[in-house]
Parts: sequence; C-alpha cells; structure tokens
Amino acid sequence: MPKTVKNATATPFTVNRGYYAVAAENEAIYYTPNPIVGEEAAHKVWVEHDLSIVTEVIGDGYDAECRVNAYEKKFVKAKCPQGWSAVVMHVEEVGNDVIAKVKQVLYTRPLRVVDDLDMQCLIRFFRSEGMSVKVANATFLEELKHICKTPMRVFDVFESHEKVPKGRWMDPNLSIREAHYASLCHKHLVYCQEPFRFFWKTEYPVFFMGEILRTVEQLRQNDTFRIALPQ
Repeated sequence: MPKTVKNATATPFTVNRGYYAVAAENEAIYYTPNPIVGEEAAHKVWVEHDLSIVTEVIGDGYDAECRVNAYEKKFVKAKCPQGWSAVVMHVEEVGNDVIAKVKQVLYTRPLRVVDDLDMQCLIRFFRSEGMSVKVANATFLEELKHICKTPMRVFDVFESHEKVPKGRWMDPNLSIREAHYASLCHKHLVYCQEPFRFFWKTEYPVFFMGEILRTVEQLRQNDTFRIALPQ
C-alpha cells in the first residue's frame, strides 16, 4: 500500500508522480492490445487499483466530495503483457449494456522480437527439417516478423473436463505464439490455426510440451482442451 498520496480540500487535486489517477465513478485502467482512442476494446483485462482517494470540497451552504482511484505506475507497467497497452477507459451504462471506450493510452509494452527466446523452438524445428544453421536463423527472424504483428492474447487453458466460469468468451483459434504457450500447460497435442509463411504449401505447426512435433496440411481444431478469454 503506497504511503504518500496528497489530498487537497479543493479541486483540482493531485497524486504523487509515481501514480496514475482516474475518476472512480466512470473511469478505470485496463490492459488491451492495439487500442484506438474513442473506440471500444474487443479484449481487455481490468487492472486493480492501489487505493481510493476521497477529496472533500466544502463551500457556502453545501458539501461535496470527489472520489479517485490511484494506480502505482511501476505495478501497472510491470504487469502489462508484451505488445499490449495500459489505457484509461471511460465506462458508462447504456440500458442493460456497459460501454467502455478507450480515453487515453498510458503505456505500451513493446514486443521483443529478436530476444524472444520462447520461440526458439522454431529454430529447432527448422533444423530438424534439414535446414542449415544460417538458413534456420534467417527463416526464424523472417517468421517472427509475421508472428509478432499480432500481440498474444491473455487467456486461460481449461482441460476438456473442467468447468469454464460463466461469462468467459471461448475462442478455438490459436496463433503460433498462443499455441506454443498453451502447449506448455497442456499435456496433449496442440493444433495451431496460424500457418507458417515460408513453406511453398500451407503447413500448420503442431505443438507438444513447448516443441513443434510436426506440421499438418489440414486445418484442425483442438478438442482436448479449451481456451477462455477474459470477461
């Protein structure tokens, strides 16, 4: 819990330089990929705030208060997924729906393409296909340019027998990065729906425990597990 937050007895108020502050009534900070100011986000993850600040405003014949949620900047940036952004969203209820639109982009965590050690399994697979070290490395870097164009989503992997919480959005299609991640926490084959781009024919990689086992020419969906995106 942060110790230093400046309160004021009149608006505008301030918080110290190490925190973001948003209006508690109709604003919140979320993580989302590819944000566009003024538009809703298809995928978003709510960020929990550190504390609430209540500032009293006392005038002639009336009392009022302003409530603000404060977020520690270091925490917000450290928890942001690679390729995603931390944004302020304006939230309002319209009938039975809750509309959340991007108001401001606070921080974007870059993707580290060349240093992406998680995808070194590509090089090992290319070498198993008979490529030289030079060709395998060149192909790896070229493939990463395409793989990293779309940030990996935040999701949970549920075994086929597990119950998925109500309201979670299901999506059976996995990118290469997502399939690799899913294979690290699932003990069966993981079929990818994003093909490699360098083969002369369509090839979909099949992952097993973080490694590419083989490729298949026919698009296949996974039936031994499910992925659930945030609410």
